[in-house]
This record gives sequence, C-alpha cells and structure tokens, in this order.
Amino acid sequence: MKRKKWLIIFGVVLGTLLLLPLGLGMYLEARIGPILRERAAQSIRGTFDFSRASLSLLRNFPRASVRLEDIYLLTEAPFRGDTLLKVGSLDLTMDLSALFREAGTPMPVRELHVRGMDLRLKVDGEGQPNYLVAKESEGGDSDSGFSLDLQQYTFEKARISYADSATGMALLLEEVSHSGSGDLSSQTATLVTESEGLMSLDYAGTSYLTRNALRLEAVFGMDFETDTYTFRENRAWLNQMPLVFQGSLQLREEGQWLDLEFRTPDTDFRNLLALVPPAYSGNLEGVETRGSFELGGTVKGLWSDMGIPAFELRMAARNGAFHYPGLPRWVEQVEIDAVLQNASGNPSETALQVRTASFAIGRDSFSLSGTAERLGPAAAVAGTLKGRIDLANLSQAYPLEGTPGLRGILEADLRTAFGMDAVRQKRYQDIQTSGSLDLSGVSWPLEGYAAPLEVQRAAIRFDPRNATLDPISGKLGQSDFVIRGAFTDYMPYLLGSGGVLGGQVTLVSEHLRVADFQGPEAEAEGEEAPFKIPSDVAVGLSATAGKVTYHDLELNQVSGELNISDGQMELRNFRSNAMQGLLALEGLLDTRGERPAFAMELGITRARIQSALESVELLQSLAPVAAALEGTFNSRIRLSGSLLEGFAPDLMSLGGEAAAEILAAGVSGGQAAVLEALASNLDFFDPKALDLKGLKTSLSFENGQVRVRPFRFNYKDIGVTVQGSHGFDRSLDYGLALEVPAHYLGSEVTRLLSELNQPELEDAPVPVNVRLSGTFAAPRLQTDLKASAAAFAGQLVEVQKQRLLTTGTSKAQELIGDLLKGKADSSQARTGVDGLSEVLKGVVQPGASDTAVAAPANTGEKARTLLKNLLGRRKDTVNQPKDSLPRNR
Repeated sequence: MKRKKWLIIFGVVLGTLLLLPLGLGMYLEARIGPILRERAAQSIRGTFDFSRASLSLLRNFPRASVRLEDIYLLTEAPFRGDTLLKVGSLDLTMDLSALFREAGTPMPVRELHVRGMDLRLKVDGEGQPNYLVAKESEGGDSDSGFSLDLQQYTFEKARISYADSATGMALLLEEVSHSGSGDLSSQTATLVTESEGLMSLDYAGTSYLTRNALRLEAVFGMDFETDTYTFRENRAWLNQMPLVFQGSLQLREEGQWLDLEFRTPDTDFRNLLALVPPAYSGNLEGVETRGSFELGGTVKGLWSDMGIPAFELRMAARNGAFHYPGLPRWVEQVEIDAVLQNASGNPSETALQVRTASFAIGRDSFSLSGTAERLGPAAAVAGTLKGRIDLANLSQAYPLEGTPGLRGILEADLRTAFGMDAVRQKRYQDIQTSGSLDLSGVSWPLEGYAAPLEVQRAAIRFDPRNATLDPISGKLGQSDFVIRGAFTDYMPYLLGSGGVLGGQVTLVSEHLRVADFQGPEAEAEGEEAPFKIPSDVAVGLSATAGKVTYHDLELNQVSGELNISDGQMELRNFRSNAMQGLLALEGLLDTRGERPAFAMELGITRARIQSALESVELLQSLAPVAAALEGTFNSRIRLSGSLLEGFAPDLMSLGGEAAAEILAAGVSGGQAAVLEALASNLDFFDPKALDLKGLKTSLSFENGQVRVRPFRFNYKDIGVTVQGSHGFDRSLDYGLALEVPAHYLGSEVTRLLSELNQPELEDAPVPVNVRLSGTFAAPRLQTDLKASAAAFAGQLVEVQKQRLLTTGTSKAQELIGDLLKGKADSSQARTGVDGLSEVLKGVVQPGASDTAVAAPANTGEKARTLLKNLLGRRKDTVNQPKDSLPRNR
C-alpha cells in the first residue's frame, strides 16, 4: 500500500514536470511576439515586424527556441520606406531566463539560423548609409535589446547587395550559404566559417566579376575589445582557382582599416583556366598545361566615406600553353602581364595597365595591349589589337559549345587613344581611332537553324566618328544579302556615355526568305520583359529585294525604308508586286508606352481576291462573302491599336477605316456560308448569278467591330441595300433591304396580275427585309418575305375589289400607282414589315428595339386563300423554314 502511494506521487510529479514545459510554452508563446517587438524597438530605428512568432521549450531544452517568420525591416529618413532586410524565417536559441528579464536589459542569443535573407545595403550620393539602424542609449551604448553571445549561426539561401552611389561600387552576393561556430561570449574568440555563393562586382561602370562562384574556408581570430579580426587559416576559390590570404581587418570610428595580402598557392598554369567561369572553360579534368601563372595582390588602408584602401592586383602568365583532351590543337605562347592598382586611396586614380596579352594557335596569333588611367567617368584609354585567327583552328583548340563546323578567317588591326570627356562631348579631333576588322569565308552553324550563316566577305573600317561597313555579303539558307552603310557616334554608344548610335544602312537581296531568319523560340523563364525598341538608336535601313517570301505570301520587286529612332520603328515607302497586283504599306510601331502601339496604312491595287485572302489573314475578317468571290479588287486600309504579349493585336483597341472596290468578280465553286444561307431562304436568289463588279464599300473599326457604311448594288433586277457590322471574332449583325419585282413572287401572283391586265405591275418593287446574324461559318437568317408577299397580295385584291365597283375606278388606279412606286397600304398588311424594319433599325442604330418578325395583319379572306396557295410548299434547310416562292422569271 505504501509502495503504491509512492508510485502515485512519483507519477504526479513526473506528469507535472512533463506538462510544465508545455503549459509554460503555451503561456510564453502568447507573449513572445510582443516581447520581441518591444526588444526590437529598443534596439532598432525603423519599422520592424514579422507575420508569426512561435516558441518551443522542448526543441533545445533547457534553452528556449524562438522562430520568427516573414520578417522585414524598413528604414527611416533619408531612406524612408526602403526595405533594408527581408527574411523568410529566423530561429533564435536563448536561455529560458532571458524571457523573464526586465525591460532595458539585453536578451542574450546563443544560436542564430536564418533562411531566405535578402539584405540590401546602400550608400547615397552624399555618403549616407542606410544600414545604421542601431539605437544608442543615453549612456552611449546600444545593447538594451539583444546581445549576441553566439556559439553557432547559419545563413541559407541568402542574398546580399551593396551599392555605393558616391564611389560607383556595386557588390552582389547571391545564393549564399554561410555557417560559423565558436564561443563569442568572451572578449577574444576563434570563429570557424565556411561560405559559398555567386559574386558580381561593378566599379565605376566597369564589370569586374559577373556571378563568379566563390567559396571560402576561413578561421578568424576575433578581439572584441579592439574590434580587430585576423585571418588565420584561410583558403578561397574564385570559380575553380584557389587563393590563400592573410591579414586583418579593424573596425574604427572613421571606417574599416584593412591590411590584406592574397595570392595563388602555386604557379600552376591551370589556375588561369580555373579563373574562367566553368560555362566558358568547360571541364578541366584531363587538360594538359605548360608554363606558369601567378595572381596576387595587396589591400592596405582605410575604407571610409573619404576614400578606399590602396590596393594592387597583379596577373602574370609566362610561356603558357594548354591542350583539351579530344581536341587536335594546342593554344600556345600565352603571355599576360597586367596590373590594376590604386596607390592614393582616391577611387578616381585607379589605373589598369595591360603590357601584353597574347596567344597563338598554329601559325595564327592575337595580341592586345593598352592602358586605362583614372578609371571612371574621366578615364583616358589607349590600346592596340592586332592578329589573325583561323576560326576552324579556334574550335579545334578550345571547347566552344554550339560551333561544330565553324570556319573562316578573322583579321584585326585596331588602334585607339581617347579620353572619356572627348567621347561624351563628341570632340572627335581629340580622338585617335583607326583600323579595321575583316572576315572572309565564314561559315557559322547556328543552333536551331537549318543552314549555317555564310559570310563571303565582311569588313568594318573605323575612324573617330564612323564605323563603315565595307560591304558585307552573305547567305543564310535560301536568302542572300549585301549590306553597306555606316554607323556614326559609335564610341559614345559602345562606351555607355549616353550617346545615340546613328547610321544609315542599305540592304540588297535577290531573294529573302523570312523563315530562314526565324530561329527556334526560346522557352520563357519567369516573367518575360516587354519588348522595347532602343531609345538610344537612330538608324535607317533602305532595302530592295527581287523577291521576299513570307509564309504563303510572295512579294516581288520589293523596296522600302525602315527607320528606328527614340523607341519607335517606322516603315515608309514600302512597295511590292504581290497577290497579282500592287501592294503599298506604311506603318509605325511605338514601344515607349506600357504596351506597344501600332498604326498602319495598307494599299492594295488590282489584286486577285483569292490570292489576297490566302496571303493576308486580315482580309479574311473584313468581308463575310469574300471567300466565295473570284476576280480583282482595290482596297485601302487604315488600322491602329495596341499589341498584347507575343505582338498579337488587342482587338478591343483597334480603330480605323477601310475602303474597297470590286473591279471584276464572279462566284467561285466553293461558296461562302452567307451566300448559301441566302440561297436556302430566298428561292429567287442564285449565288452564281451574283455580279459585284463596280461595287464600292467603306468600313470602320471600333471596339473589335467592323462597321459597314450602307452601300447598294443590283442583283439582276433586284435592288439590294446593305448595312450593319461584324466582329473580328467573325460574328454577324447585318440588315439587307431588297426591292424584289413582283414577278418573283410566284405563279399565283402572276395570275392575279394578268387578271388586272396591268403588265407594268410585274416589275412593281416589293420591299423585302433580311436580318443576318450568327457567324461567318454558321449564319442565321430571318426575312419578312411572307409578310411582304401578303401585303402585296392584299393590295392586288383591293385593286380587283375597286374595279368591281363602278365608282371605284379612280381608286383602283390610285392603288395601282402606289404598287408601281413600291408603296404599301399602311392600313393593310404592314405590321410584319414594320416589325422587321424596327429590328433592322436596331442593328445600325443602337438602342432600337430588337423584336421578332411578326405575322401580317388581316388582309381579307381572299388574300389569305391566295397566300395559302402561294406559300404552301416548304423546304427544310438547316432545320429552319425557307421563305420559298415559285420562281417565275
């Protein structure tokens, strides 16, 4: 019994001990967010917050683990609202007692683990940094919020950027992984670190590193009392090249004092290849090398708002040679002697000297030498480039991807000496540039193209103002070309000095096949940037070609001008024989706005209708019956609007107008669905008898619709007036007003006319209205033919009735006169016609009623009997009744 009692007590105590951390954790978790925000506010100037805070007392017991998610820190003036820091998640490990400390005392952090950090450091043009956000207390310190008694920390998938507007320096570290361990709670400590990432470095407008792989294994001796950090055992790799370095860094009130020295650990020539990014150097395993290579330098001095440390970077290669396995040739006689240095600490006094940089492949050699004083906006540059290289030998000595079969001769002989001030101000008398680049017999296989680019000859001659194309002749696939011309102000443009590249170029070709120049479409990665025509280019192109083939469109005797300027591209005076007629085109593409905009004017003269429809897709959307016509036509189209991604037009933005004239036309064997619908619903209509010669129409474009201004033509002796619209989606909304002679209404009407002994009534016009809807491919048709026939029959009955009355002779003559004029008695049988007229009115006048065709009003028993005989026959066409009357022509 006593043992059982002790077991119960032990179970209660054990359960309490187990539940206490859980309960205490739940209690503290509710308070941890406000506690951390309060501590951050005590330590940081700016806006600091996070989306979620959680606490665990079991993960690192007996210490507490705190996790913060979606952290951000916004800076105050003069960078108000800028994001200094974003972090996906952050884990802190600290003593449990730290959570109960009074406000104003620091919370010591033992471990720190950061994932997805984006740190954005910058200095403005006045030398003010955005990263001085730590608050200082009244006593002058800033440790009232947190203290870092770290023993371990890690950073995963970090991005760190530094941009100094005052010096023009920009440093970017991407895909950074970094870890460190050591006891940092004492005044001196040893920190063991491992780091890797991609580094890019730009300085004064010059790119020195671009996403170069960097790896570092370093041991730091740390003296927190003097803020001195000493490099003890250190080894780094830039791309695949090893470096060792030593020295120290000290934090001072006025900046950072650096005293560093670095070098390659040996003189193996392989280190030069290792410096080249792997994407260009390939796999170095098995590469044979000869000669020596050394890279080394020093950095010593104060890095502050007032200047940079003095530094020197030396690179030297002597009697170098290398050979890649599987390739037949060596690259030999590699000589490099270059120095980048600044002895004063003034960034504008940085200088680059390349005494020599040369190599040889077989009998061919290339060499470069030059100097650049005062690197930056006021640089003074001088250099020479001279050599000859057989491109086939180059691909046989160096692993160039995507260039199997490359051949040709490249020769260069260039000399230049200039100051950047003279380039910006276009003081060409102070610039000395001369020489040429020549290519001959080049065949360059292009990935994804069926045929290689062949250049029989190409030469570019340089002087201080112009780069002259001394003609370039070549071929790609079935296309040939000869290019002549010159580019002006090329030096300010190439050197990024705010210049505008000018020029005038001519292109002559016997045959240009557009498909030859269309390579494989690249797969888009992420959000694709919108296409922009450069605003710093002002180049004109004049072109003539005997023949141009674009898909199924063949253009002959082509000429035109293309001007590129200020973010716009303008096509002028484009003329061609096409579609068995003449084609003229003017156009403008403007990419300066948020979305590209275009405007064009297309003129077509005496072109074959079917050829035009097959070649120009736009024409297929302009005329519902065009596909059934054969013959020739003239047209002028003005169209403007905006473009979507992929340069597809935004149909709702289109505006403009068009006019067309049919010069000669017949109906082809394959009829348009619209004509078939008319033939099926109007028994007197035969598409083969349609003659539109001389027809003129005018169109306008608005909100994705093609609106047709009313036009009139005759079908045999039937007058037809057409008005309405259709969409670029090929929807139809048209009204046709027909003036149908009475003799088309059938034998019964003819019999009534003969009884009246009035032959002229056979040609009396009977108004018939047709509404056309649906689509080009599946049109729907409504007509008031029945109502019109009923109205006409009713009037004939009325004439007969008046003739039976002795006193009705004059009235009968009046009625006959109305029939000859095409009038209908408004008191008889017009309800149906007026109903359809209102429908048609709604088509061309928005807001009008859209009612169905109504039945005719009462016309008398005899009229109904007559109509029953006339309209008794039915024909089922496309599941709808046909307004069919016996033909009597």
